[in-house]
Amino acid sequence: MRRENFKDFYTPQVDERDCGVAALNMVLKKYGSDYSLSHLRQIAKTSKEGTTALGIVKTANQLGLDTQAVKTDMSIFQRESLQAPFIVHIVRNKKLLHYCTVFCVSEQRIIVGDPDPKIGVTELTYEQFKAEWSGVALFFTPNEHYQPKKEDKKTLTQFIPMILTQRRLLMATLLAAIIVAAISIIGSYFVQEMVDEYIPHEEISLMVIVSVGLVCAYIFQAILHCVQSFFSAVFGQRLKEMVSLNYLKHVFDLPLPFFYTRKIGEITSRFADANNIIEALANTIITIFLNIWIALLVGLFLFLQNAALFIISLTIIPIYALIVIGMKDLFVVINQEVMESDAVLGSTIIESLSGIETIKSLRSEERLYEKAKKEFHSFLLKKINYDKLDYIQQSLKAVVKQVLNLIVLSVGAFLVINKSMTVGELFTFTMLLTYFMGPLESIVSLQPKLQQAKVANNRLDEVNTIQSEFAKSRRVKKTDRLDGDIVVNNLNFNYGYGARTLKNVNFRIDKGSKVAIIGMSGSGKTTLAKLLVGFLESDDKDSILINGYDINSIERNALRHHICYVSQDDFVLSETICENLVLGSGKEITLKELRSACKIADLDSYIMTLPMQYDTLLSENGGLLSGGQRQRLAIARAILSPAKVLVFDESTSNLDVLTEQKVLDRLLKLETKTIIFIAHRLNITKKMDRVIALEHGSVAEDGSPSELLAHKGLYSSFLGI
Repeated sequence: MRRENFKDFYTPQVDERDCGVAALNMVLKKYGSDYSLSHLRQIAKTSKEGTTALGIVKTANQLGLDTQAVKTDMSIFQRESLQAPFIVHIVRNKKLLHYCTVFCVSEQRIIVGDPDPKIGVTELTYEQFKAEWSGVALFFTPNEHYQPKKEDKKTLTQFIPMILTQRRLLMATLLAAIIVAAISIIGSYFVQEMVDEYIPHEEISLMVIVSVGLVCAYIFQAILHCVQSFFSAVFGQRLKEMVSLNYLKHVFDLPLPFFYTRKIGEITSRFADANNIIEALANTIITIFLNIWIALLVGLFLFLQNAALFIISLTIIPIYALIVIGMKDLFVVINQEVMESDAVLGSTIIESLSGIETIKSLRSEERLYEKAKKEFHSFLLKKINYDKLDYIQQSLKAVVKQVLNLIVLSVGAFLVINKSMTVGELFTFTMLLTYFMGPLESIVSLQPKLQQAKVANNRLDEVNTIQSEFAKSRRVKKTDRLDGDIVVNNLNFNYGYGARTLKNVNFRIDKGSKVAIIGMSGSGKTTLAKLLVGFLESDDKDSILINGYDINSIERNALRHHICYVSQDDFVLSETICENLVLGSGKEITLKELRSACKIADLDSYIMTLPMQYDTLLSENGGLLSGGQRQRLAIARAILSPAKVLVFDESTSNLDVLTEQKVLDRLLKLETKTIIFIAHRLNITKKMDRVIALEHGSVAEDGSPSELLAHKGLYSSFLGI
């Protein structure tokens, strides 16, 4: 079979780590299903490193496909019973792990669907395939529970309701455009009268009067054209505001695992995608509403002027259509490449600038620069390929237009010679033809923009289809119902389909108690803390109870109103110290309360030395403050929050021992607060009510510091006793 036969099953990857789920969707399409990549990513638990083979197997099983994973060699392709499609694991350029879908195997060639859009469906020889194949293959068979399912994928038509909210603006723009076109048509007929009547009959005075009138009309036309352009710009801005802000709001509402599995550049690049959609939509709507009407209006006058020449002029439409259809698939592929390359470049730059101190300390500026340079050149190459394709299309249309103009002029000259048409009528027809061709060219020029918008919409939709963490209905919505003990029962958790990070964890934290959770790096302390605040969720029911309520039944804002999590690198806004402190407080905070919280965090004395004190403006990420001061600001912010439970995850790691001790002593005096310390420095555990020691994801010890010291176990060994 030819590779064209499999293009209906082909699924391109949206981001560079989507190849596994894209390959699986090609298999699912063969069996009558079609899922969004974001849905498959969630089931497969795709990370920033990509999708594991186990993730693909688990996803296929969940969707009703039995799976067989094999490690084999090329001899498998000699089997007559080989069932395609199946997924193969390859190593591209001897370093990039990648998944592809094998659609068909013949005696000499293998037809492969590569999720990389610049490759697509391709035919490989056995030697070419063997050079990259790792030997791993995944075979799929629908089981008795398999039900084909096609998810509804939103197209650009989803924006129509949004566009209709601006119908008054569109109608005003349309009216202005029609008047502009009408003035142009009148001007064309003046040329006809001037050539056929005024000049031969030397009617100079009448010609002057009409000319002055037309000058006034052209001035009015210029004003209306300016108004039309302004209305178009306003229309585009309003669409941009709605689409971009809706996307941003949705991103803010997404659960944290979404951010753990995607690079920042992939997320931020969607804003450029939103702009591409808006540009295409604005151009499309303006073009359809304006240019079609103008083309019909001018076309009517062309037909009345000379029907034969008008019919000849219409031949340009099918020719333009052929050019557009012939280049459509190329635009889709190149647009996908450009957007994906832009996202990779953005991620690299953000990553490099975020870690600039480490880069400089390791003298690695040149290496990171070369990496960014390579990706930038790759982006420019893809962009120039897009521009080149666009220029080719524009050139083809220009040639067609010039040839058509020549044909119209030649036929028109023949009609003039045969007295079937006057010179003035020919002049008028050619001028009107220009006004007719302009709208047609605008309509045809939409194709690259619409293709770009279609790809951008697919990328945007991969994020917009992910469910917000607030979309799930949870029965506990009031914070006052949570004021009680925290109980953890048989808690298990693992990232993706990897080994368990937490195993059968059990403990109880009484209301108002002060507890330290300790353990070696990788023992699961931070994971446990993030589960307590709902950043992560366990599949086990009733594994974490807050005052008797299952944590998964608690509305997320209510949970975080009750429990405040403070990391060792807490975020500081580029705002005043006061604005940073009251972030999340949810109420009016007095200066007295601000100073009281900062005194507990041992920060007030420093703030009062600043010229603007609590109104001091901080630079990006609190650049005015040291690492320890940023941590103390985060501690003060947590104290000011309404939370009854404070979780400090290494939140004093940048403090010196004496300052840490002072802050700790003051925190322990907050009798109304339950405080949980995730700690490496074990000296802070000695004053706690209880210490929970984790080892390899399980609770190894649990008791008061004195009890654990007497036990002579893990806690004692940590202290070196």
